[in-house]
Amino acid sequence: MQETNNCFYSPMKRVIIDVIMSDGLSNFCRNNEAQIKERYPDAQIMDIETAIKSMEEAYKTNPIQISEDDFDEALNVLPPMKWVRLGNAESFMSPEMYSGNITAIYASIYDEQSKTKQHWTFLDSRFLTHDQILAKIAQTKPMH
Repeated sequence: MQETNNCFYSPMKRVIIDVIMSDGLSNFCRNNEAQIKERYPDAQIMDIETAIKSMEEAYKTNPIQISEDDFDEALNVLPPMKWVRLGNAESFMSPEMYSGNITAIYASIYDEQSKTKQHWTFLDSRFLTHDQILAKIAQTKPMH
């Protein structure tokens, strides 16, 4: 029996339930679609790559402001990944993935006018650049 590129996916639980074998049954439980839907009424059949992208999209969050202490704690817990200090901003990522390629992202932006720093966090792709991180924050709340 060979695996296909398809799986049973639960959007509500954000989980790939099982891969689908060439006979149409799940790999681990050897269940058909009706049996899977008894346990996961929202189960869908989709290709594995689409399911992974769906899970990762579901875990992304909008930036929220955090305290300077929370920012510093995140920076000092583990060695930061992709730490960038450029101009009036710095950003870094947690080296631990939340799910797949999704990780916690942190940024600190100094506002020249108010002479204050704003600290932010959100979950997103580990492939974001420093500029993309700052752009996402700017879309969330305009800077002073």
